[in-house]
Amino acid sequence: MSPTSCSISAAKRTQARAPGSPAGVDEAGRGSWAGPLVVAAVVLPPDTPDSLLCELRDSKKIRPVKRFALAKLLKSTVPFGLEGVGSNFIDHHGIAEAERRCALMALYRLWGFIHFDAVVFDGNSEMWDGVEEPLARLDPSIVYECIEKADTKLKAVSAASIIAKADHDEVMLAYDEIFPGYGFAQHMGYGTEQHQKALETLGPTDIHRRSFRSLEPWVPWKERSGYRLRQYDQRTSRQQRRAAERKARKQR
Repeated sequence: MSPTSCSISAAKRTQARAPGSPAGVDEAGRGSWAGPLVVAAVVLPPDTPDSLLCELRDSKKIRPVKRFALAKLLKSTVPFGLEGVGSNFIDHHGIAEAERRCALMALYRLWGFIHFDAVVFDGNSEMWDGVEEPLARLDPSIVYECIEKADTKLKAVSAASIIAKADHDEVMLAYDEIFPGYGFAQHMGYGTEQHQKALETLGPTDIHRRSFRSLEPWVPWKERSGYRLRQYDQRTSRQQRRAAERKARKQR
């Protein structure tokens, strides 16, 4: 797998529906200072082995070696979709839009393998604003729910968190070899003291999210402000478009 993109595949190519089995969606890398954002969508069919289900929980509470093994097992056992974007996309569009687009692409890919009638997103409703219309293009009857800490409450979301986290960390391990001295293999791009010291010594790389406020000490003001102006313009146009879509639906 290339360190600048994430693999996208699925385990079971079926066109069956999964009534009562919602698609779980979760991400990895949202708060990272560097590297990709990865989102996975997973359906756990009724015949998913109990031995696998009992292993599923919040990916952050699973040791890395076991997490990689579980992700590999999930990919060979259940249908899933996966999407990721790099720091350049995040800087130009903002983390919220990047997460929304990744989630929708992961769900579109999952839909090609199994049809679902419900989606559960990990997080609050504000994080997933704007997904209703794109989901309706798959099937107008699809319902969705946003649940905070869903990766600790619903097995499908736990499975999505494991796959997303394993894929994200695999990319960061590759980046650790490309950019020595930053310790990406240890902190996976997150804002640890080790990462901060590396930035103070070496400066930001091409994979750092230069629009993030946390990186202000190491990114020129003019560059940061340019990213934020573009993000503001895009966010404003999206809000206007969604408002128009909501008005059109009410008039139908």
